[in-house]
Amino acid sequence: MEENNTTKNNKLSYEQLEKIALQLQQKLMQANERLSQINLTTLRLDYLFRVVDRADKFPKEFVDKSVEEVINLLEVKEEASDEESPMESTEK
Repeated sequence: MEENNTTKNNKLSYEQLEKIALQLQQKLMQANERLSQINLTTLRLDYLFRVVDRADKFPKEFVDKSVEEVINLLEVKEEASDEESPMESTEK
């Protein structure tokens, strides 16, 4: 009988579910945007590596700038992830 009461108390209201769905949709949109940025960066890196591979066909200054950009893109940058999951915000 105690388990029944616990189950009833853990059920979310329609409004809470709607809020969670909206938050998940926003997170999905952000993730898709980030994925698009990563895809563009990957494509750019591919072209930069092609320039470096064929350095003899490009001006030295251009190759040097390409190498510098490759190095900058490949550096690991720490990102703060203080994001809150949708479930955490409804429990507060």
